[in-house]
Amino acid sequence: MYEMELKPGSKRNMLAMTGVITSTTIKNSIITVLQDMEYIHGQLFERTVESGCGAVTCLPGALTMLRFSAFRRMAKWYFADKAEQISDLFDWGKCHLGEDRWLTHLFMIGARERYQIQMNTGAFCKTEAVQTFKSLLKQRRRWFLGFITNEVCMLTDVRLWRRYPVLLVIRLAQNTIRTTALLFFIMVISIVTTSQKISNLPVGFIAVSLGLNWLLMLYFGAKLGRWKIMLYPLMFVLNPFFNYIYMVYGIFTAGNRTWGGPRADAAIKADEHTTPAEAIEKAEEEGNELLLVPETLKPASAALVLPSDVASDKHKTQGLRNKLLASLSVDGIAAYKLTPNVELLCLADAIVTHPAVLKGVEPARWAKLRTGVCRQRLLSEPSSTLQNLIYDDLDVVEEQLGKLEGSFKEQAQVEFLLERAEVDTHHGLDKIARQNLDEAKQRRRFEYALTGLLGKRTKFQEKDFSQLVVLAKSASNDESGSTETSDAAPGPVEKEETGPAKLDLNDDTLLEPKESESASASERLRYIFQLASPYGWDLEAELAARWVQLGGLRSALEIYERLEMWAEAALCWAATEREDKAKNMIKKQLFHATSGKSDVEADDDETWEGEERQPPPMDAPRLYCILGDIDQDVSMYEKAWTVSKERYARAQRSLGRLYITKGDMVKAAEAYSKSLRVNQLNQQSWFALGCALLELAQFEKAVAAFGRCVQIDDMDAEGWSNLAAALLRCEPDTDDGAKPGAAPADDEDESVITYREKPDPQKHRQDALKALKRAAGLKHDSYRIWENLLIVAASLSPPDYNSALAAQKRIIDIRGKTDGEKCIDKQILEMLASHVITTSDRYDATQPGLPRIFVKFMDESVIPLITGSAELWQLVSKLALWRNKPSSALDAEEKSWRAVTAQPGWETENEKLWNLVVDATVRLCEAYESFGPMERTEGLASGEPVAKDWKFKARSALRGILGKAKGTWEGTDGWERLQETMQGLKA
Repeated sequence: MYEMELKPGSKRNMLAMTGVITSTTIKNSIITVLQDMEYIHGQLFERTVESGCGAVTCLPGALTMLRFSAFRRMAKWYFADKAEQISDLFDWGKCHLGEDRWLTHLFMIGARERYQIQMNTGAFCKTEAVQTFKSLLKQRRRWFLGFITNEVCMLTDVRLWRRYPVLLVIRLAQNTIRTTALLFFIMVISIVTTSQKISNLPVGFIAVSLGLNWLLMLYFGAKLGRWKIMLYPLMFVLNPFFNYIYMVYGIFTAGNRTWGGPRADAAIKADEHTTPAEAIEKAEEEGNELLLVPETLKPASAALVLPSDVASDKHKTQGLRNKLLASLSVDGIAAYKLTPNVELLCLADAIVTHPAVLKGVEPARWAKLRTGVCRQRLLSEPSSTLQNLIYDDLDVVEEQLGKLEGSFKEQAQVEFLLERAEVDTHHGLDKIARQNLDEAKQRRRFEYALTGLLGKRTKFQEKDFSQLVVLAKSASNDESGSTETSDAAPGPVEKEETGPAKLDLNDDTLLEPKESESASASERLRYIFQLASPYGWDLEAELAARWVQLGGLRSALEIYERLEMWAEAALCWAATEREDKAKNMIKKQLFHATSGKSDVEADDDETWEGEERQPPPMDAPRLYCILGDIDQDVSMYEKAWTVSKERYARAQRSLGRLYITKGDMVKAAEAYSKSLRVNQLNQQSWFALGCALLELAQFEKAVAAFGRCVQIDDMDAEGWSNLAAALLRCEPDTDDGAKPGAAPADDEDESVITYREKPDPQKHRQDALKALKRAAGLKHDSYRIWENLLIVAASLSPPDYNSALAAQKRIIDIRGKTDGEKCIDKQILEMLASHVITTSDRYDATQPGLPRIFVKFMDESVIPLITGSAELWQLVSKLALWRNKPSSALDAEEKSWRAVTAQPGWETENEKLWNLVVDATVRLCEAYESFGPMERTEGLASGEPVAKDWKFKARSALRGILGKAKGTWEGTDGWERLQETMQGLKA
């Protein structure tokens, strides 16, 4: 860990490391002793030399530490696209039998410099040695084939020769004479068979090389305390023969594409008629150590609940299980086809759903609820039919628990709330689930806090680091309020060992007894429905999905195919743009072979376009929909709808989505309507239906659709926004004829209550404003929603000024830095200013209300954005005059005039712009005349005139405009207006 640590200033940049691996054995034999010496020789001798030459060539699975960032960079080459590339024996041996060597090879290529893949002699681990020769032969066959294929890859890679020349030279020389044992054996044979004198043979070389080798190994053995190393010379006599056998066996079995694992071989030969003890005994006879205790294996559930004639026949048992699985399908959604012990769930469901049981056994309703939840979780997606039944049972159970009395009531209600929260979470109702959890927390008086604590997690840490600590506390069962007491004196408590048993590891350190903090099995099983841990196949499917995200296609496919999740496997292929493989995989489940051959005899290039399988697979509707998704084929969706007997809502949803992309809104609305007849709780379907109805101008129906959408998920900002759009387009109820009301009483004036109150024509707009406020609250950064809110608030009669002001301010906050003054709605801003000015005679900054908020908004948000808008500067001037700030008003008028005159083209080309310049100039002169003589009310010059030389400034502005316009606009109406204004200033 220390060598792999990265921190500022550290030069430790290791990508991967391995350590010293030794073997542990139950009993010693010549085979185990040879293996032990081989491990020490290979790890401490060969790996150390390789490490000194730049990199070790093998990172064994028993002890390897990888830097995750480096592993993720090369994962694409280690995992992705290998499933289809392994077409010959060489690739099979390289990637499957020698996967650790292949991984190391990729790391050696990816390393940027030498000495980043090293051997650390301070790290130790033990691996279990093979006990029998048959198992040893299988193991070494795999090692030999994996070694030789990866060795060829390494020695033929030019990149490695450039980076690790010394290492590869040594490996090449070592492969020429593979081991010192073989060298010793050859030399002994030479001495025995030669007639020459010993002095003519390189005895000195042999003595020095082998002597140093033996001395080094004896030293290693002494340091490790493994005195079996004294038998190291025996390795030189026996290993050559063993290596020869391994090589011959590996060569002759190279064509068998099997990993060679003893557990895999034992599993293949086991069947349902073989007892666990027989399977283990048979495996051990063949040299496979399963290390299992038969008594720990549970009997099959079929033998417990099914008749003996059915349980004893595996074909009858499987046929019955298929029928039971088919009965669990709801709304065209199939249960997982490999669900184990499905007969137990069906038996439980049959018992708890019996009317007599439900009527006579009160807890049976809760049991029925749990079986329903189990059925729902077996499906590939939630079923609305089951969901309705589950929530009906939840209401009944809640009512039953409310009638309980005593101490059990509180505990039962807490468990029910936790269970209900899990049900809500499974159905996507997170908000309701949170409410249930909060209530359970309150009832249980559960409190928790997150804090930090300095400490060390491993013995390698030198300093204490801050660690996250969760402090939790809740009411104990003792505090439930029970007042029952017992007069019996407590007897002596018998001491019980709760720690784990000591494990015999031979010459290794014994595991010290430690008190176990794990809950008992009965305690854990009590809360399985509240915790609702995912099923094993769900976890594996999630793992496969993560492999797909990392690019590990081969690993993901292996998981999906082992779980027989063909739909997920096909989607995996389709995601990598291999639609052909995805289609063939799906078609194989739905159709027979085109050639008429059986599934086993079919060729690899089979297209699977024969007759449909009868009966179709349980998940046929989903498979047809996936084919439709790949080919965008309407007929596949319709086939899925037909196969499910018009119950598979996803088929119509996919069909509606396809029609929307094609622009056929009529058929899209029809498809979504059909899907909602089956599943009325699908929020996306209501949303899509509402969008289609908007396009068809069926606004009343669109309002109903979006209303259901936000009822299911009130956190959907787009749903609220579209609901507002639909409401705005609805025709207002403005019937002129008043509807007759109730007859007046004798003492009532007939003219007062003859007619009912007329309907409000702005009701739709008011409801739309409420919906937009909700949408804006959920999606606070969407300027489009705020723009719609601004427009709707301003369109009311009278307008909602507060909402309009808040919306305009939020739009400026979102878009002000990018759009500037363009994000300001000038008309609505002028409307707000007129309302503020007309409703207040004068401005009082001490009084709260809309005027003060609006003035602050103008000063802090609007004025800093204005650059070239004359209208906005005029609005600022108008507001400043209302605030009794004539100096600021005149300054704003000057900026407004400059904004107009700064526009190009008014001097010579555009008469419209010329007229605007004339108007602005006349207005400026009038402002000089009005504001110039007035007294300043702000600043240090307060009390003095705003502009003493206002006439001079006005004439200067006029002369400048007339000078630029002379010769072009001379004689026009605008020219005459400016001349008249000039004469008025001279008077």
